[in-house]
Amino acid sequence: CDSITDVRIIMHPLIDTTVVVCSNDLPYLWINKWNGQVTPLYTAGLYRNDTTYLDGKQMFYGLQLIVNNPIQDTIRHSMCEGASYEFKGNTYTEAGIYRDTLRAANGCDSIVTLILTVNQPYYNIIREDVLEGNSVEFYGQTYNTSGTYTHYARTPEGCDSTTILQLTVHPLID
Repeated sequence: CDSITDVRIIMHPLIDTTVVVCSNDLPYLWINKWNGQVTPLYTAGLYRNDTTYLDGKQMFYGLQLIVNNPIQDTIRHSMCEGASYEFKGNTYTEAGIYRDTLRAANGCDSIVTLILTVNQPYYNIIREDVLEGNSVEFYGQTYNTSGTYTHYARTPEGCDSTTILQLTVHPLID
């Protein structure tokens, strides 16, 4: 006996919809398009809903959830007192932490943080008293007369460094 079998194959796409969100927008609320049921989704992935029946037929719905992260960047800058630093259209002269939020190419926030350090100049006064006939060594120079002597340099951070020697030479008393 001959028999004929009729097989009906219904192909359902794995993904009907792709949604891209930023991680700070989670949970994403997935609304079942057949019955209106809301499912909160907390991570990226492929989600399927095949539990809905409409007019006796099983309905399929697939979602691909892509989660992008915000982009964060930190800029560290140090400068000498009296200088200024330009950051995102603003001029800063004081130490501090400054932030700017932009829209990144992935659609999420891009947070740029500036950590600004202001280094102080170095200033020091050395007072020396010596008896006549003695001398004082000051940055490679030898001094034996009363006076004020100044040495200029740079700190390791590149800021001004000023050291002043105030030398008083006292006469010998017999």
